[in-house]
Amino acid sequence: SKQTAETGLDSARVGEKSKHAGVTTNCTYAHRISHSESDSPDETKPGPDCRHRNGPRRTANNSPDDSEPISVLYQNSTEQICIDIDVVPTATDHAAKSATESERLVSTSRLPVFIILSIVKLVDLSFHGIMFVLLVYAAYLSAIFCQQDFEDELCMKNSSLSPVILAKEEWRMPVRDWSLIFSIFHSAYFLLVTVADIFFFSLYANINKYILTVFPVERGFLIVLLVTDSVVYVFSGNLYLVTQDSIVLALLLVSTLFTMIDTIYVLPQLRYLARLDLVWLRKSGKFFSKWRPLLNFVLVMVITLFNLLHTLKPRPSLEVIPLAVFGFLYSLLILLFFILIFVRKSKLKTFLNNLGEVGVESSVPRDWNEGRCDLVLGILGLASINYFSVAPVARTLNFILQTFVS
Repeated sequence: SKQTAETGLDSARVGEKSKHAGVTTNCTYAHRISHSESDSPDETKPGPDCRHRNGPRRTANNSPDDSEPISVLYQNSTEQICIDIDVVPTATDHAAKSATESERLVSTSRLPVFIILSIVKLVDLSFHGIMFVLLVYAAYLSAIFCQQDFEDELCMKNSSLSPVILAKEEWRMPVRDWSLIFSIFHSAYFLLVTVADIFFFSLYANINKYILTVFPVERGFLIVLLVTDSVVYVFSGNLYLVTQDSIVLALLLVSTLFTMIDTIYVLPQLRYLARLDLVWLRKSGKFFSKWRPLLNFVLVMVITLFNLLHTLKPRPSLEVIPLAVFGFLYSLLILLFFILIFVRKSKLKTFLNNLGEVGVESSVPRDWNEGRCDLVLGILGLASINYFSVAPVARTLNFILQTFVS
């Protein structure tokens, strides 16, 4: 047995020498040392370390040890097998390679996602920016109108045309003052949401922060605008000259009601949209329900067609073309959203059915490749609601641009 031990030690020295000389060993041999009669015959001593090439050797408890090498053991074998990981790939190597490949594919797939999201937010940014410019121009026209003709009936507080805000006589004001206040208030809203749209491009690298902070604030601005306009339009008197039609009030109330219901329904789901984990996949049915885009599409089309037909009767004004163009653009986005919902639901149903057969952790599995697509759909569905801000603005803006232009 002593001679056998010496032969094994010589083999280890030869393997170590050839490894330092730059020669790769196959390390497929088994190394076993026999012990003296006093030792247990089942005890073995680890063979040469084929995993170590340029770093310190480590013991079985993963601590550095320059004196004792370590080998890779196959528990179902009767002998200790030492495998060179440079020659025979292990499962860990395949997992690391797969993870690297997945990260590369995810990084390359972010580019088209960024392009789609940018197009959606550019539509929002353009719409809000143009409305801000138009309302600032309307405020300017209202401010200088009475300087040209102070005796005009629109500039007199006691005129029969003067609106009474919230049915309080002390809040009676000339039409010109009402138009100025209206333009300033709504231009402030469109300025704030324009800044919120710009934040998208600066926070895209941290998209979760954008979803959880900017989106709720932007939706809150829209609710404040619609609720304020609804209260003023319902409880104020003598606004028929400005609004000109009871249909405007009906569209405003329906838009306000739908926006509030949609916000209550969707806002709690934003935290799941930011995660895109398995919980999100199971709860996203509420977020991607069919009634939301359907009602949204009907309302946007009614508002667009009503404003287009009504403003063309006397003579077209400056705001007609942008309002009509963006109305049809938002309608197309809603239709796209509606179609993609059907595609996603069919894929998700199949995926969750298969997932029920295999246990996985509560994170997005690598097999589900629609995570970034869910982000696009979420932002696409949230953005189309912004066109409802046209409901209270279009009629008054049209009145100012047609009346106060000299």
